[in-house]
Amino acid sequence: MNTLDSRKKLFLVALIVVLIIIAIAASAVIFLSIYEKNKEKKTVKDIKKIEKLIETIDSSLDSSTKNSKEYNFTILRLNESKKIISDKERYQNTIAGIERLQLQYTMSNNHDLYILINEKLPPIIRNAFPDQYNENDILYPCQDPKCATNPQPIEISSIINRIENSDIPDDGQKIIILGLTNASYVPFDERPFYYYHAANIMENSMLTSSSSAAQGIADELINYIKKAYPTYFPAGAEPELKK
Repeated sequence: MNTLDSRKKLFLVALIVVLIIIAIAASAVIFLSIYEKNKEKKTVKDIKKIEKLIETIDSSLDSSTKNSKEYNFTILRLNESKKIISDKERYQNTIAGIERLQLQYTMSNNHDLYILINEKLPPIIRNAFPDQYNENDILYPCQDPKCATNPQPIEISSIINRIENSDIPDDGQKIIILGLTNASYVPFDERPFYYYHAANIMENSMLTSSSSAAQGIADELINYIKKAYPTYFPAGAEPELKK
């Protein structure tokens, strides 16, 4: 009788263990099923948020802007974002696309892009990526006359005119004048960086190496920076004028 009772007990223990294992396995299957469904729902929501970004960009720009390689690159990146599961990687990929719109804005001075980048896109991106969102990744300084608050200084207008009538090759002229023009759209105390960058191009770039006038114009620009921004160059570290 004792042997029979022991076998029954062992059988019951084994049966309970098996039932526990089955219950755990069933719970795991149910959990994974719920997880996959939730992940699928999240992915669908994420895709819709990216699609809203694309629709907003598409509806905010004219046909000539949408024919640019920067616009096409942005849309390509956003479509790639729809396939990425990781929130962090999808955000980084999305921002990489927005950065090309920022570049296009700098090159075109199109105010529609300013409104798109600084007003329309931030709330959509914040909603799509609440944990990753950083406004510094998206907001971009004014680069067009409609949002500019300060006029172009007469000295810089004179330098631009001198560049236009110089022997600096056309490609070099376009880049330098664009930089000087865009500098007039940012706050006054942020402009020296742009001015000095333009001077460096005229001094050191292959774009201006054939020009006899570039160095003299660069010196004029550096002289303006020294006068208008006397603390921009540290004492003893002022650029040496070469002409």
